[in-house]
Amino acid sequence: MTEAIVFTIPHRLVRLNEYTDINRYNRYQGAKMKKYQTHLCKPYIPNMKLDYPVVITYVWTVKSLANDLGNIQIGNKFIEDAMVAKGFIPDDNLKWIKRIEHDFVKGKDEQVKVIVRRWEDGIV
Repeated sequence: MTEAIVFTIPHRLVRLNEYTDINRYNRYQGAKMKKYQTHLCKPYIPNMKLDYPVVITYVWTVKSLANDLGNIQIGNKFIEDAMVAKGFIPDDNLKWIKRIEHDFVKGKDEQVKVIVRRWEDGIV
């Protein structure tokens, strides 16, 4: 089994409800928010290029465990878009990202730890 690549994005990413609200208000503002969130993630992605399919585990640190899980995990889309933009992975489709997992922990500072592992014929 190959070693995992781990990095942390030390920011609270926008929640699904916030993203939906801004898109309802003005789709151009929604596009601007998506671009900003992707740009926010990009510097924390390692400067390397993977040429194999992966499994990604997101460990979300939140201030309150009363959060709606689906509302939080929308942030993975911005992270994956940043991975593609930086050239870390070739694409964020099912050919390259075989599985996504989410874990949630309570903590003082909101952030997301990203663990990337090689997909090995369904075994990680």
